[in-house]
Amino acid sequence: MKSIVRGILSLLLLMSLVVASITVQAGGIPVGGNVQITDAGLGEFGDADEPDIVAMGDNVYAVWKDDRDGNNASIFFARSIDGGATWSANKRVSTLPYDDWTDNPSIAVQPDGTIWIIWYLFYRDESQEVNDIRAAFSRDGGETFERGTLVDGFDEGQDFWQPQIAVDQSDGRIYILYRDFLVQGSQEGYKITLRAYNAQGENGIETVVNDQLLTGRITDELLDSGPRMSLMARAGTVCAAWEDQRSRFAIYGACSTDGGQTFGANAAISGPDAVFPRIALAPDGTLYGTYTGEDDARRNIILRRSADKGATWSEPIQITNVATAFEVADWDLAVDANGQLLLSWINEGISSSDLYLATSLDQGQNFANIQIEDAQGRFPTVSDQRRVTLDTSGSGTNTRAFLAWQDDRNVQDEIWSARLSLDGVAPTAPGNLQAIPADSSIVLRWASSTDATGIQGYRVYRAPAGDGPYTELSPFLVTGTSYRDVGLDNTTYYYQVAAVDGTGNTSPRSNQASAAAQIGTDLPLYGTIAYEAGDDIRLRDLPNLGQERTIAQGRQPRFAPDGQRLYTLANETISSQNVGGGDVQSFFQTDGLAEYDIAADETHFASLILRQFGAPGAPGGICTVLEPHVGLQGQDLYTSQYEFASGVTLSADHRWMVYNTQGFCNTAASGVYSPGNFCIVDVASNEENCLEGADHNDADFAASGNTLVFVADLTGQNEVWKASIQSDGTLSSYTQLTRSPVDQPASDPSWSSDGNWIIFQRDIDPGEGEDARLYAVRSDGAALRSLDIAGENPAWFGGGSAPDGIDLPNRIYLPAIVR
Repeated sequence: MKSIVRGILSLLLLMSLVVASITVQAGGIPVGGNVQITDAGLGEFGDADEPDIVAMGDNVYAVWKDDRDGNNASIFFARSIDGGATWSANKRVSTLPYDDWTDNPSIAVQPDGTIWIIWYLFYRDESQEVNDIRAAFSRDGGETFERGTLVDGFDEGQDFWQPQIAVDQSDGRIYILYRDFLVQGSQEGYKITLRAYNAQGENGIETVVNDQLLTGRITDELLDSGPRMSLMARAGTVCAAWEDQRSRFAIYGACSTDGGQTFGANAAISGPDAVFPRIALAPDGTLYGTYTGEDDARRNIILRRSADKGATWSEPIQITNVATAFEVADWDLAVDANGQLLLSWINEGISSSDLYLATSLDQGQNFANIQIEDAQGRFPTVSDQRRVTLDTSGSGTNTRAFLAWQDDRNVQDEIWSARLSLDGVAPTAPGNLQAIPADSSIVLRWASSTDATGIQGYRVYRAPAGDGPYTELSPFLVTGTSYRDVGLDNTTYYYQVAAVDGTGNTSPRSNQASAAAQIGTDLPLYGTIAYEAGDDIRLRDLPNLGQERTIAQGRQPRFAPDGQRLYTLANETISSQNVGGGDVQSFFQTDGLAEYDIAADETHFASLILRQFGAPGAPGGICTVLEPHVGLQGQDLYTSQYEFASGVTLSADHRWMVYNTQGFCNTAASGVYSPGNFCIVDVASNEENCLEGADHNDADFAASGNTLVFVADLTGQNEVWKASIQSDGTLSSYTQLTRSPVDQPASDPSWSSDGNWIIFQRDIDPGEGEDARLYAVRSDGAALRSLDIAGENPAWFGGGSAPDGIDLPNRIYLPAIVR
């Protein structure tokens, strides 16, 4: 039985937020499951899209377009009076047959509860009239609507797509943003126009926002060729952003503080070739802008902020880090009454997408992230989400967020929603941070933080100087109040720590502490090491490492549990011999045997076996696979078929087999995993869980228990890590054991037989060449030592001094989420 585990580490590697690279219960706590907004009236074959949502207290209003009436699209509305728990019957807002082809509905609500909806009328069948902005308002909570034409456009044009509406809750003023195509001589482009009305919807004024008329970008999209825009109004300020032609196609913006009568000078929000602007205003007047680069195939989201209403902008922050084969499909931006920044975003994969809400209490420096869509519906695991929209209501401890989006989990496109309670209070800062020098490492200790939602972990930051710059050390939250920074020389480093509460909010940082590591030169080790040197297997004795001797030719040396014999692989045969030489005995032989590992009982073993077979669905019609096996005295206990695997290892009690797989091939299809998957097999139950995208390699189990070491690129290059397998086949207690110089990656770690040390190889040539040298490090990451031996794939019978009791794991638990 096999399942793909898409756990926390998968999210880290594939679609993490840059600063908060661990999936947590975000700054919003989900309340109930997803709720469908579209009702049965949509029918079996109707489709709905382009939702917008607005909230005021417990009243939440949604608008969208769908084709249930048989025409091209009508505008529909629903409301919730219980904070998004349930939704009313859907009501058509646009009129038939007048509004035959509608698009881009937008909704806002005034402080007195008046609901405003606008949309673009693309085409009117009976009269051939086109190109209008239509509006409807309701003063009875959406029971009835009055409708009219807001902008009567040129009937032969296609000018006013994507009109947007915003209401300033401080005074009830209404703002509508749209664009108008212009041609002047040989030049053409769009003017960005704002209409502003008082709280009664009267005394409208019209203002051109862009200070050069033709600068609105021509995007050459299908049907819609105008610039995308964003509109926001709050506390007497109204701001707009749009795709512009200036500065090599940057996002431009401007703000007004006089009710839209005049706007400040236009200013570039982005660099060149930027698209998809979204803006939001905070209660303190901070203006946030997001966009993506047109040359970024992943469409990662960039954030900037302005303290002077868009005149100047901060340095850009990339707040998503979407990996190969994924892209950010859509997002929306909001700031709640407490100043918390919210970003709803969609991560689109090859066959499905996922919806997330990210929150930040520190102006976008750190984000917490949570997946929003749930497992309801017919096909939730392969569904796509589109056109997410976001709003907030309330303040203090009664702050909530509401999302609506387009979703095809039931095959047709429907509108779904989610509601969250927002935690806008950060935890207290950690106190009394201390930095304690240790052997090639520094131990950090601090006093715990507090928060009403609990503390789920800490972020540890390091800087080369007292004034920074600081970088986060671990990709995982540290769950205790101590941490060991490893792989250090005697340079003085500076540290700070911040807490993360139960909903993902990050605290202010602790006091600063500094220290320099101690550099040990002794070699408190004993026993014998074996390693590959070319085609030879060689031995040396610790601690002096003096006499090197060749015992055999082959690969993968492995000591027997008593250290008296050495196993090797050569000519598709596992054999053993005395460490002093002689008495060669064959253990197992089969065609295609490529790798192996042997359990402590010396009867059970794991292997990788090469197999080729005809496969019409594979390139060239031939499959070549390396399949993991567990065997017992010639009996095959388990096989993972059709995998192209590496790095197989077996636990001492032969319950667990672990391997990395880079792809698959069978008679119907073949594929590559990039990055690879890390698979954990419970041999007793034949249950296999694969951590998708967790490209761990060269794993090795300790001589007892279920702890293993491996190399993983979690901090910029392959380093040695250790973790433990839990009873359900998940990993926990990740601890980084090495932090090597840049371009000197680690590989092939192996436990000493006493479980106190790790031996591994490091490529010390930072260039294109390779110079593999052996190193030893204590199993807590302290006391790194170079053995000054050229070798690969080492093994070690013996060990050394035990860890000092300060075993400080960066714990992360990977739940078995079966897809």
